[in-house]
Amino acid sequence: MRRTSENGVVYVASRDLTFDRQIELDLELEPGSYIILPRTTGCTLKRPHDAKSEHIKMMNKNGKLHELVESTIIDIFRKYDMLLNRELSYIEFKGFMECLGRNISEKEFKTQILDKYCSTAKGLSLRGFIDFFKDSIIHYGEVNALK
Repeated sequence: MRRTSENGVVYVASRDLTFDRQIELDLELEPGSYIILPRTTGCTLKRPHDAKSEHIKMMNKNGKLHELVESTIIDIFRKYDMLLNRELSYIEFKGFMECLGRNISEKEFKTQILDKYCSTAKGLSLRGFIDFFKDSIIHYGEVNALK
């Protein structure tokens, strides 16, 4: 993505997600500032065969997220905060939702996300993103929260 002078981004190019060890994308770019967003499925990450299997509850009965879950949500937020402005714009949040196989319109983003969760006029804050996850866990359950 190419940064614009209005603190926005313009889509330049991408490559379909493939399951290869190494992927290349050759482009001729105009002078400017760009954001390169690498992606991974994490599918090659494996636990050692002798590792103890452990199931953690995402949230306790008091509504507090497990520390590993909250840390993971924070990492996801940072990944999608491409402009590094500590909030997710519609484009950034839309990218997150598309990775989950979901679509969200700009109107839905405003009415269902920005108006409901901690945010600014331009984007969803980290606190709002965490609350969005909590609501998803409560509404859909731990197994289906982000399916």
